[in-house]
Amino acid sequence: MSIPAPLAEIVDDFAAVDGQDKLQLLLEFSRELPPLPPELEEAAMEPVPECQSPLFLSVDAADPSSVTLHFSAPAEAPTTRGFASILHQGLDGLSAKEILDVPDDFYS
Repeated sequence: MSIPAPLAEIVDDFAAVDGQDKLQLLLEFSRELPPLPPELEEAAMEPVPECQSPLFLSVDAADPSSVTLHFSAPAEAPTTRGFASILHQGLDGLSAKEILDVPDDFYS
């Protein structure tokens, strides 16, 4: 198992900063979460269970060599949006195998 290059770069960015700078970096990511495409409605997305903030995910794996990920999280939940943005930036467009091979503890 390995971490794909885009996600590894994000992990390295977080490892390079301490304390409040990590929070600032997470907030930057929250502002970079792309909006949903017009054809995708939150009602058609899967809710992420066990999350205190409403978080929704849509995975388009019609082409397993290039999976498209969409996340929806409210602006009032910047931490949740930040984590969603990290996953989007780190995994969107990768193959299904690359995504499934990411270790569960990649963030540590």
